Amino acid sequence: MKHHEPRPHAVRTLLVHRSRRGPSPWWHSCALATIPTSLSADNAAQISTDALTLHNAGFDTVLVTLDDPILLVHPKSPLPEFIHQLKARRQRVIVRIPNETFVSLGARGADMENRVTTLLLRTRGALNAGADGVDLGVCAEEYEDSPIRRALARERFTALVRQVEAECATFDSQPIVTARLSGFDTPAIMSHLEDEWFHHLYDDALRTASFDAPSLELVVSDSLSIRDRIGAVAPWNVDCLPADRQSDADRALTLLALGLPGVFHGRLREENVVEQVSATSYIRTALALRSERKLGTHALGVLHGLEWARPDTLVYLNSDVMIVVNTADQPLALPPGSQILVASSQSSHGVVAPRSCAWVSVARIQPAPTAEFSG
Repeated sequence: MKHHEPRPHAVRTLLVHRSRRGPSPWWHSCALATIPTSLSADNAAQISTDALTLHNAGFDTVLVTLDDPILLVHPKSPLPEFIHQLKARRQRVIVRIPNETFVSLGARGADMENRVTTLLLRTRGALNAGADGVDLGVCAEEYEDSPIRRALARERFTALVRQVEAECATFDSQPIVTARLSGFDTPAIMSHLEDEWFHHLYDDALRTASFDAPSLELVVSDSLSIRDRIGAVAPWNVDCLPADRQSDADRALTLLALGLPGVFHGRLREENVVEQVSATSYIRTALALRSERKLGTHALGVLHGLEWARPDTLVYLNSDVMIVVNTADQPLALPPGSQILVASSQSSHGVVAPRSCAWVSVARIQPAPTAEFSG
């Protein structure tokens, strides 16, 4: 029997995430921006303008906080009109519920009855104002130091979240519930998703990963697999700053996150950066391509064995877009004829700059023409 030597550079595609069949709800793939300034009666018009700026850049959803919790229940709150304005232009709104309900939840003497009442009143106020969802902020155990208090806070947090979800279930609009965990603790993420059924549970997977190809591949794979096994959605959480204030690696991670299936969450953590971030060309272009090619709901594969890729190169395929992350300090030459759709750092034609990410067009394979026969 003749043995054939394996071909050098045999390309392997590893499926990292399967696409879901049928239509997906908006929260499976939205592009979300956190507005950094808290909403008040005095600045509602300005924040509405900021939201419009983000909408024009491609962010179809915003997360807002309130300057004063009373605005969630006050009859003259600016929140209903603010949400109405955004919905008129097809922009969704998630309202963050103040975190005081969850602080010191592990204390033995915590007044749970009062906390439940306050939390449900505020949740109902946000939803009656038209919110598409509520965000509960950081999970309660992160406010505690001792293991005993953390365990009790976690148990009570689960009970409170389920009350919020029951309240949301009474609304025909099917609002979502979101929260956040610091860092990237896969057992904690899995446990919270199983116990609280969050629509989005944000973490810092990309923000804390080392900027090298193996680390990024592992973190993306883990983020998707722990959610895929229970049908949850992966939200990719990155900090958005004006391009000239981001490092090369930060811009690369932002563009990588924009190309992954799931939710893109851009945290604008500083005031007065909305216009600058929205004007950032690579973000605007990527958001448009993400929407046009439905990258948030497609399958994702990682490519190994490409002849032109080095060990410090990470390559994904999402729909007809190849996402190339060059983690090296040297430029990476793409195959001749490659068409770069968008890049996090500028470089010469057909080259991915050092410590950057680029999206490359992949030609769709067309079926062979069917022969026609005359009768």
